[in-house]
Amino acid sequence: MAEPEDTENDPDSERPGAKQRSGTPYPYFGLSMAISIVEAVRKSGGSEAPSSAVMAQMGVPKTTDRRWAYGIPAAAQFGLIERVGRGDDGRIKLTELATRIVLPTTPEEGMAARVAAFRTPQLYSKLLERFAGHPVPQKEGLRNLLFREFGIVESMAAYAAEAFLDSLKDAGLVNANNSISVNGAAPPAVANGVGGDKAVIERPVVDHQPPPGMQVLKVPQDFVIYKCKISGGRIIEIPLPPKFATADVDRLHAFLLTQIDDEPVQGGQQS
Repeated sequence: MAEPEDTENDPDSERPGAKQRSGTPYPYFGLSMAISIVEAVRKSGGSEAPSSAVMAQMGVPKTTDRRWAYGIPAAAQFGLIERVGRGDDGRIKLTELATRIVLPTTPEEGMAARVAAFRTPQLYSKLLERFAGHPVPQKEGLRNLLFREFGIVESMAAYAAEAFLDSLKDAGLVNANNSISVNGAAPPAVANGVGGDKAVIERPVVDHQPPPGMQVLKVPQDFVIYKCKISGGRIIEIPLPPKFATADVDRLHAFLLTQIDDEPVQGGQQS
């Protein structure tokens, strides 16, 4: 069916004559669709392109096409695009986060950017906090949760659930045990019963006291963990805010220069 352009930010308007509105904003499409829109913008003009050119690149015949009417708002919710103007003069502009996804300097940066995009919708951030370390929820149960606790219109909750589950995989947050793994921290393997038995889940005992020689640092939930190789085959994990600009890199570099230990290491090299 055809929806007018001014319904782009309201997936609930899909139902003819619908008066209900969801209490929580949600992406109608998942992260994969949002990234495909980013790619269409790049192919159409680089970091910014006319909406008409992006539509042509996507093979979208008109603004009422679902891929456009719901895909563009979804990409904006993931923090990947900005709309500049409307109508014939409208343009789509990529964000810095989108550029890190499609033009990463390292595979690690690209995956970290995907995770940051995944966390951008408030709904996804809340669901990730709820399910982290647990098996991936079933679509039906997640649909009911979105309807009952997050106020998403019942007829649209299935679309929101499917988009979330697809986005989990696109962000690399589902491990081999089909559990949600955040920053590499996943629960042990899940042994599923046969013949309808409930799953048996082994969970580690949480010890709030760090082991000897270790310390616990509290990091804001929206920070992205970057892994960096240093000398001696060592790897350090650096938590950085999702919006980390070039100027911030310069400041961090200048600070690190003041912390260098010039004591020679094995092999006569300096760290």
